[in-house]
Amino acid sequence: MHTLGVRASSSYTVGDRTSNLERTIPKCNGKNVATHSTNQIPQPRDGLPLCATRRVEPDALPGGELDAYLEAGWYRIGQNISFCEFVAMDQGTFGVVWTRVPLETYRFRKSLRRIKNKVERDFTVRVHRQVHDLQHELLYQRYLSTTDGSRAPTLHNLAGGFGADNIFDTWEISIWRGDELIGFSWFDVGEEAIESISGVYDPSVASYSMGFYTMLAEIDFAIERGLKYYYAGYVLCGDPCMDYKLRTGHIEVLDRIQGCWRPLDEDAEADLDMLDPLERTRNALDHARHLLDLPEAMLYQNPHFSLCAAAPNLTSCLPYHLVLFCGPSRSGIVHVIAWDTVGHEYELLRCVKASLTSPDTGEVFLNNLLVTSKSLGRWQDIDEMARANQIILHG
Repeated sequence: MHTLGVRASSSYTVGDRTSNLERTIPKCNGKNVATHSTNQIPQPRDGLPLCATRRVEPDALPGGELDAYLEAGWYRIGQNISFCEFVAMDQGTFGVVWTRVPLETYRFRKSLRRIKNKVERDFTVRVHRQVHDLQHELLYQRYLSTTDGSRAPTLHNLAGGFGADNIFDTWEISIWRGDELIGFSWFDVGEEAIESISGVYDPSVASYSMGFYTMLAEIDFAIERGLKYYYAGYVLCGDPCMDYKLRTGHIEVLDRIQGCWRPLDEDAEADLDMLDPLERTRNALDHARHLLDLPEAMLYQNPHFSLCAAAPNLTSCLPYHLVLFCGPSRSGIVHVIAWDTVGHEYELLRCVKASLTSPDTGEVFLNNLLVTSKSLGRWQDIDEMARANQIILHG
């Protein structure tokens, strides 16, 4: 059994897994998005812990690079840009589908105009650069007192930095009742798009649909600036708690099967089920087990798959949530088949079992970690994988 110590670092370079970043980020308008070093564990957004498996920490992020990350299905968490396909909840792990609204022909329908008009009639709404002060922090604490989920304990934890410490061009919608701040949202501006970061409001004005109103106000801002896209974040496959983001209408989803953004079907639930990365992975691995004639091979849900993005010395932790154990285990070495939902490829990996310990006390935090010792290759064709790895797969 191997042990991995945990020690924080301000900066490091990702090892072999970095090569996967180029597979995940396509060229956008002729630009290649650069890879960077990483050091920060992401704070949850929307009250749900995103399970990032790739994360980069740029020293700077021009608007065009932000646009490219967003188009590739990455998202800001703190001062990092992260890649995530799953959210862990008490009920289990759910696949996510990323959404956006194309703005070129977007118009607010009547019901949305009513929400906007009611807020703007009763309160003062301002648009300006991001502000972080005691008034904002106190409002955030009041907001936390009535919301569910695991959220960042302070705005500083949520944003990861302000002013000169913020690599993003962050703006704010603020809502006022006289001199009292009763709501605000933060969003980042790129060259052609904006991404919504968070919406906060006083519980006393919840009846105004204030969180949703700030989304509409952000869309208004983007349209006035002539921007092309509004990125509201993810929705969950199999759970409706994030479906309020679909209320804007004209939703596009990132279809990783076709490798493009496209309009969400009218039957949204069925469409999201089809795109669910968890079900797609399960189906691909079941298919491999059948074609490789491995009836005893076990599907394994790896509970620690997001550790690979948590600290410098954990980058070799197995980054897949669901894998297929195959072949005999010898001396703590196991072989697993994984499915890349973006590249549409199978990967065969040699892994070792490990535990996570404190470098100071030797205390064991986690057991039964799977650490990748070597990637034995990637294949789109299962038969080719079988021919190349007959001994491993069948002993």
